[in-house]
Order: sequence, then structure tokens, then C-alpha cells
Amino acid sequence: SYLSVYGDLKANRINIIEAPESFRKECEKCDYDLDSICNVAIDTMVSEEFKEDVLAFLDDKTYTERFKDTDLLTFDYRDNNGRWNRINLIRVNSDNSGNAINVICAIQDIDQIKNNEFQYQTALIESAHAAERANQAKTQFLSQMSHDIRTPLNAIIGFSTIMLEESGDAEQVQDYTKKILSSGKQLLL
Repeated sequence: SYLSVYGDLKANRINIIEAPESFRKECEKCDYDLDSICNVAIDTMVSEEFKEDVLAFLDDKTYTERFKDTDLLTFDYRDNNGRWNRINLIRVNSDNSGNAINVICAIQDIDQIKNNEFQYQTALIESAHAAERANQAKTQFLSQMSHDIRTPLNAIIGFSTIMLEESGDAEQVQDYTKKILSSGKQLLL
């Protein structure tokens, strides 16, 4: 992680665990006031499209409900440089009513992870499209093959039936036999 702070929600104060020098200076300017630091961090570190969502994620008035069944909350956002980051909020302790008293907020750069996920999803989509194209080609092939097999078989069956009915006319039977032979050879080609 590249930024970690310990937040005392009752006192509305933070203690820096790990942070760049620029963030430390902002904390000093805000006298380590939790609300002020959150607002400055959101304004300077979060891209415009995510500011509202990050602000809602960091709203400590919703912690009691959101920390009800977990000690970890996460949120992914893009910073002002377009890089993906993840905020990890860890509940350290709560009061008797379940209200979070202390949290650790750790922000980590996850840009490479997100890029890998995107590449993986893109590859999956391309694979799905390739499989669909292959399935369509197979269906078309089987349909064509079925037609190619049915046509000569129908000729064989039809001429064989006629031969049985007209077995007295030798010239006609020979003509039908040639057509049956021709249709049979088509099946093997």
C-alpha cells in the first residue's frame, strides 16, 4: 500500500502509518482532522468520475451497517492520473453498540491487477466469439452435409422403389441402376 492511516472516529483524528511526504504536509495543514483530510484527499487524489462514490464510501455514518458482518470494506477507483487504486477500510474495534471506533484506511495501487483483469476479460470475450463462430460454422457444415447426403440417398431410395415396380423393362431398369450407382458414388466423394 502507498498510504495508510489510523482513524479515531470518536475524536475525528488520524495518525499516519505510511504516506508520501505531500500527504503528510496536507495532514499537518488540516491539523490531522479526519473529515478535512478525507475531503482534501478526495479533491487531490481521486478522479472526478469517482469523487462522489469515494465520498459515500468513506462516510463514517454508514460504517455501523456496512461493518455489520465484516471487518473489511473495499472500494476501487481511479486517481487523477487514471491509475486504479483500492481503498481498504479495516475496522480495528467497535463500541458495545457495534459502532466502529477505530479504522485503518489503506490505499494501494492496483492498476496492474485491473489491467490484467481487463486483458483476461477481453480474451474471454474474444474466445466466446470465436467459439460462437466455430459453432455456427459447424452447424452450417452439418446442415450442408445433411443436404448433400439426403439428396443422393433420396435418389437411391426413389430409383430402387421404381425398379421394384418396373422390373419387367430391362432398359429402364438399367437406366435406374446407373442413376443409383451415380448417386452412391456422390456419397463417397
